[in-house]
Amino acid sequence: MSDEIGLMGDMEPPEGEGKGEEKEEPKKVVRRYGFSISVDEPRRTVVGGSDVVFHVELENTGEKDDTIGLRVTRMMTAREGERAAEWAVDYPGDLEFRDDGEARVSEVELPVGKKRILDFVVHVPHGVRYGDKLAVVLNCVSRGDPLVSDSLTLAVAARQDYFLVKTALGQERDVVDAIGNRAIRSNVAVFAVLAPAKLRGYVFVEAMNKDRLKDVVRGIRKARGVVDRGDVSLTFEEILPYLTPKPLVSGIKEGDIVELVSGPFKGEKARVMSIDESREEITVELFEAMVPIPVTIRGDSVRVLEKSRG
Repeated sequence: MSDEIGLMGDMEPPEGEGKGEEKEEPKKVVRRYGFSISVDEPRRTVVGGSDVVFHVELENTGEKDDTIGLRVTRMMTAREGERAAEWAVDYPGDLEFRDDGEARVSEVELPVGKKRILDFVVHVPHGVRYGDKLAVVLNCVSRGDPLVSDSLTLAVAARQDYFLVKTALGQERDVVDAIGNRAIRSNVAVFAVLAPAKLRGYVFVEAMNKDRLKDVVRGIRKARGVVDRGDVSLTFEEILPYLTPKPLVSGIKEGDIVELVSGPFKGEKARVMSIDESREEITVELFEAMVPIPVTIRGDSVRVLEKSRG
């Protein structure tokens, strides 16, 4: 009886298969040149007339000393129909300025394992308008290996600022109306004017441009001018207490001795028995009453004479 051979029986296995040989691992590509570029806060919002500094870090992450080619491009934008303000940027190192004023090229020496801090200073013009923006694009390439590159964009947007305008006493609301009307006629970006009831002789103004606000205020008969705080801007936190009035019962505690300053018991003295902060009411007990009777009144109807010692 002859041996039967299957259809595949006379085929040899491919070379290397079935013989216990191991496959070769692909060789790892070791990149001898490498770097990274980073900054803590790439996006900022700033007010007109101020400076902002970006501390850009270049780090050699490769295995050889390198030189980084750095191209800096400046792009300014404004709202549609308006001309962008001229932002100035101080560049680090020995950057060579091109005639068109848009791009600069520099060589940055970067030894292996070392870092370089490049300070980019943006000078925000006084004449910025709402919506003005600046982008500084940093394109970097390794001179040792042109295939190694990276980029970083520094973005700055102009925002409104807060100003204090001095007024004649008692004329705060008149100055508010005058500033608002003048700003509308002059097309000056004034977003809000505030005359707090508890702040005499001053009003707050939210606007884009200090110089243009000065022009608006100049000539208003009852205004005394924009308060000069030097390089220190007025913060929103300084204004916030005037936007959020204190509760009527603020500063009053149980056991305090108070005098009623309004209502049918005006002039009477009493002791505070309880406080309802949600209703801004207090319950007192009159000293002169023959029968102790609790009386509930508004928190602004009393004046504290003596604080509780409890």
